[in-house]
Amino acid sequence: MSTETSLSGKVWNFIENDSEKIMEITRTIGISDLVANVLLNRGFSDCSEISKFLDAKLKNTIPDPSLFLDMGEGVRRLRKAILSHKPSESELLLRDTRCMEGTGSTQQEADYGLQSKPPESGLLLGDTERRSGAYTDVHEHSSTGSTQQETDCGGFPEKVMIFGDYDVDGITSTYLLARYLSAVGLQPICHLPNRFADGYGFSEKFLDMAIENGVTLIITVDTGIGAIDEVEKAKLAGIDFIVVDHHAQVHDTLPNAVAVINPNRKDQSEVEGSHIRHLCAAGVVLMLITALQRELKECGFFASEKDAPDLLELIGVVAIGTLCDIMELKGINRAIIKYALSNNRYPIGINHLAQTLNLKKISSADDLGFFIGPALNAAGRLDDPHTALRLLFSECDEEASKIASQLVTLNNNRKAIEKGMVAEALAMIEVEHLSRNPGLCVYKRDWHEGVIGIVAGKLKEKFSRPAFVISLNKDGIGKGSARSIPGLHVGELLANAVEGGLLIGGGGHSQAGGFSIAEDKIPKFTDFINSSIKPGYVPALNIDCTITPLSDLTQIALDMKVLEPFGRGIEKPIFCMRGVKVAEIKETSSGTHLMLWLRGECTSRSVKAMLFNYHSRMGIVTKLEKGLDTMFDVAGHINVHEQYGPSFLVEDMRLSQ
Repeated sequence: MSTETSLSGKVWNFIENDSEKIMEITRTIGISDLVANVLLNRGFSDCSEISKFLDAKLKNTIPDPSLFLDMGEGVRRLRKAILSHKPSESELLLRDTRCMEGTGSTQQEADYGLQSKPPESGLLLGDTERRSGAYTDVHEHSSTGSTQQETDCGGFPEKVMIFGDYDVDGITSTYLLARYLSAVGLQPICHLPNRFADGYGFSEKFLDMAIENGVTLIITVDTGIGAIDEVEKAKLAGIDFIVVDHHAQVHDTLPNAVAVINPNRKDQSEVEGSHIRHLCAAGVVLMLITALQRELKECGFFASEKDAPDLLELIGVVAIGTLCDIMELKGINRAIIKYALSNNRYPIGINHLAQTLNLKKISSADDLGFFIGPALNAAGRLDDPHTALRLLFSECDEEASKIASQLVTLNNNRKAIEKGMVAEALAMIEVEHLSRNPGLCVYKRDWHEGVIGIVAGKLKEKFSRPAFVISLNKDGIGKGSARSIPGLHVGELLANAVEGGLLIGGGGHSQAGGFSIAEDKIPKFTDFINSSIKPGYVPALNIDCTITPLSDLTQIALDMKVLEPFGRGIEKPIFCMRGVKVAEIKETSSGTHLMLWLRGECTSRSVKAMLFNYHSRMGIVTKLEKGLDTMFDVAGHINVHEQYGPSFLVEDMRLSQ
């Protein structure tokens, strides 16, 4: 492995693999040597393992849901709630008689029946326009009991509340569980917190709301692993709790719930070959409803096999949650994305969103992760996450098109806000010489809380160091977001800062976190950051293969398709062209990108290349403009556009040695 620095300050790693091993993989699997080389660089060396990876299918990778701790308890509790809504034989006979008499069915009778979609009203607990009458039909009964509403389970129909998170994984998780439970007869109440009014996670406010509305079972999705006090209070109020989460266990003890279904519990064992620890919350919900469907079939709930909901219809939404939460694409996750992209089974709302975004077809992981996902996420970042949830539930083309337009407008507004905040942050960093520090910490009053995480990510990428961005309110309390670099666990850093009294609260993952802080603590917190970070980190770019301007880019891209979908754990291959001149530079009509024509030293043939968002990469552009006769090494991805043909997407450049 050789290393040399680039124009953007990165170290280029040229990984040299054993030629005999490459030949063995090539002959055994039947792939090109370039593909074999990329697989070796991604940690695959065993031919049988490679075959399983390339042939990832749901039937081959989906784990047995019963291997998840507490899955049985969770399924049994949900079955109890579902059966509480199943009518008795006498009630079915009464309903049939009424229908034959031409009277139709009453609202209460409809509430008992199996539904293929959620009810038109009463879906969103936070929806004031639809709240009227949403919580009375099923649970109203006299103090002496009502035999008409009692079920064959010997009690009254239960009321279930699903509580999610305001990001894409939380929104998709909420949709998936509500969609399935509605299909088997429940009418779950769904609620997503407002980032600005409610903050993150299930709080006592929502418990009071559940009690007020007669909820008997609360299910949290993409949150809840740390809700120890809230779960205990719910239990005292006579409400059962199921936690469905994927975040790391933050306390030594788990919430005292009926079930805590989380592949990242400290006591949960990995299921060999399935990579369940890398499931997002939407993936964990898929495991739950798979187990629940099995249980309902075994107890004779469905009259026939065809009456059971088709779980494959939900895979497209699981894929969106998986990609947007940046999960590792191995095992079941890879199979989920491959199935979604091959079958294109998405809710009506997602198809309308794709059209509004000018996507002819959802054909790649990038389409879901970089176009669909951010538009859904914009609802929770700037406004009300229920807008995105309504899009997923919409069954009306006109309504779906209208909501899709709202989300795209919100996302465009988010981009404009982000651009302004990044410019302000960069100005602060320059004026105060903050780039000299091991970590970056910037803050300003009334910066948009929903965008600070994106801004932190932009700063981290530009300066290759951890970034902390804080928005202060009028009371002097800051809400912050952090993005880190390899080697620094920012979640642990924030936890230590909380313990040291520097933060009001905070935590997160290895590479991202959130926190709250008093304004007067920011200087000490900044000192703590800089003293906690080891200076001298240099970002790296791993080069997979070396090619030339004479290489057949279209064929290479075609060969690489066997590795798709690309994402975390199977990143897009990086290729390097050595010793090329930049024959021509042209700005695109949008003024945000550059088109380059790369030419080898001994050939007149040029390769079209693109340098995206060049205004944020002026370190490269400045050197390009001063050295059009200079020989460069260029690193990047290969892209083939159906209309414009192949091009080279520039990731980085350096002067040729």
